Amino acid sequence: MLTAIISAALAVSSATWPSVSGAAPASGIGKADAAVVVGVSRSFVLPEVPGAADNATDWFRWLTTGRGIPLANARLLRDGDVTREAVLKEIEAMAGKRKPGGTLWVIFIGHGAPAPSGGGGLLLGADVQPTIESIESRGIPQADVLKLADAGRGPVVAVFDACFTGVASDGSGQALVRGAQVTLPAKRVTTSSKMTVLQASAQVAGPLPQHNRPAFSYLLLGALRGWADDDGDGTVTAQDALDYTSNALVVAVRDRNQTPQLVGAGDVVLAKGARETGPDLVEIVAPAPPVVALAPGEIPKHLLESYERKKLAVAAEGIVRGPYADPVPLTEVLERGRPLNPDAARVVEENDGKFVTGLAAGAAGVGIVGAVTAGVMVWDYTSNNNQFTGVSGAMIYAGLSAASLAGWFGYLTFGPGDEGPVAKAKSDLVQAINDDERRALGLPPERN
Repeated sequence: MLTAIISAALAVSSATWPSVSGAAPASGIGKADAAVVVGVSRSFVLPEVPGAADNATDWFRWLTTGRGIPLANARLLRDGDVTREAVLKEIEAMAGKRKPGGTLWVIFIGHGAPAPSGGGGLLLGADVQPTIESIESRGIPQADVLKLADAGRGPVVAVFDACFTGVASDGSGQALVRGAQVTLPAKRVTTSSKMTVLQASAQVAGPLPQHNRPAFSYLLLGALRGWADDDGDGTVTAQDALDYTSNALVVAVRDRNQTPQLVGAGDVVLAKGARETGPDLVEIVAPAPPVVALAPGEIPKHLLESYERKKLAVAAEGIVRGPYADPVPLTEVLERGRPLNPDAARVVEENDGKFVTGLAAGAAGVGIVGAVTAGVMVWDYTSNNNQFTGVSGAMIYAGLSAASLAGWFGYLTFGPGDEGPVAKAKSDLVQAINDDERRALGLPPERN
């Protein structure tokens, strides 16, 4: 059963409820049992109870294949076959077929009603009309069903998924008899010491949301298939089944209160070898957001936004990160990029700063040549009676040329232009880091 009840504010989704129609592991513990299973979806006149006959069929399949009740000792009555006479006749017959130590199972899924004259609840067959007189005369008293079932003095397990309040069990909330008031629930059923009754009759019954199956009998059968097996031993008792069903109804049903009851011993083992996994109620109540299908080549927006926040770029002021161009220390870039592109990292480590050195060398060269040129000019001027000669002009030309060559050599060799080896190495490092970031996010490489 659930360890916690999901918040009532959550709405039930359209997540799929699992089928309970499939074959269940055969335990063989019911070889001495007998069973009568009744389901009325379509009455002649009363409102339809969607899925009631289908639930009854699934119960019959589980009792005969899973629990192992012989087919000769099991009866299934559905829709038009369900009358007062037929139900009582089959219960009496199957009670006599039960072998010593065996359990008689009685399952009823459909409409119920309180007895107009008072007393217990009535189970309604397909031939009941929506009048007080018909319900009184054609309804099947729950007390009579239990009395016949208990006649063999052996264990009895009875399941009633019917509403005894006078409200239709189709979830509509309408009174079965037009103009009649909805009544208080029928009085609590009395049982013998060998009888276990599981029922959801004291309140309005109805289907599961998004699943046209009567909720109580569907969830109870799922519990016996293994959904209620919390400890993993494959054994489900009546109390285990009731606890799971009660909690699942609280979680899943929002339009009514439907609290199942257990009358009799709760420690009776109803199923063994029951290891089927039940539905994920969290997914049914609060499903994960659907995955949006993307066109071929389309990249989810949130991944692109994450990448843009981490993306590096080479700028005039250095290496920056993200849309706000936050500066990134070169040491961080080298540490991250060295395993990705060791050659580029080595070029940056060996040559970064040589551009400044080259410019300094060029400036020093310009200064030295300029000083020599100035000295030669002074010497030429003073040696030739305060007149310049061709020697000083040649020296000036040579000095300016040497300074220009030194500056251009330093710029082209170590400069920040597209062809500069240090600048290219930095760009390669940044690209390697960006590609690694995209791989981590599941994005294709980005090439500039």
